[in-house]
Amino acid sequence: MRSGKVLSRWALVTAMVVTLLVILLAEPAWEWSLRYLFPGQRTVLYERSSLAGLAWEHFFLVGLASLLSTLLGVTGGVLVTRTGGRDFIPVIDNLASIGQTFPPV
Repeated sequence: MRSGKVLSRWALVTAMVVTLLVILLAEPAWEWSLRYLFPGQRTVLYERSSLAGLAWEHFFLVGLASLLSTLLGVTGGVLVTRTGGRDFIPVIDNLASIGQTFPPV
């Protein structure tokens, strides 16, 4: 029974990845449907880059920001838990509070 659930989860993940790839790579279909929906518009898609290229840039920037924030957060957390870094607890606490004011978009 358990292997059936695992298999169905993998099937769902595979279907989601395939759907994402189709959405990103089917620009002619997007252009056709958007021109049908908005016949008065001259430009219906961003012409300077492909949707797949823009998605790749987005994934790269999100990954880089996540990596940097994780490295800085863990380093700051380890620093203030040591005897020599206890003086920096208010600074790290204030930085964490500032970071929490920005909503995830």
